[in-house]
Amino acid sequence: FFRDMKNITLLVVVLVVLGVGALLLLGYRLAGPGPTSLSPEQEETVFEPPPPQVPDSLYNLIGTVKIVNPGSAVIDAQIPHLGEQGNVLFHTEERTILFLDETKITKLSLLTTGQNAGQAEEQNATISDIPVGGMVEVIADEDIKKLKEFDVIRVRILPK
Repeated sequence: FFRDMKNITLLVVVLVVLGVGALLLLGYRLAGPGPTSLSPEQEETVFEPPPPQVPDSLYNLIGTVKIVNPGSAVIDAQIPHLGEQGNVLFHTEERTILFLDETKITKLSLLTTGQNAGQAEEQNATISDIPVGGMVEVIADEDIKKLKEFDVIRVRILPK
């Protein structure tokens, strides 16, 4: 009887070992290969973002309004340039903007109540709504990077 019991025990042990091995092999194949090793050059490579750039041309500027006239306004525009360390800086230049008959003027405001609180709302405005000392974004249909005076097709009065 013991002789048959040893055979049965041996058979059960072999089946268990084979079952565990099959499960491990199946799990490995489902998971796919493990992480690959990197070469020393790849391990030392660190992602560096590209250096900042200043555009070659500008079609819009932001500035503080100095003077408003019926057909024009003068702003202290923020002009981007690269600093000594390659970072983008801004310097101020006086620019005269000329209003056309088709210039669209809007006022941007932030909603403070309701479910849309914090969202921007844009409403039509007129030249007389442009505040001296306020900030505006001006948009032209030509490169205005070096122009001291230019026509604008859009003026957006920015919130304080």
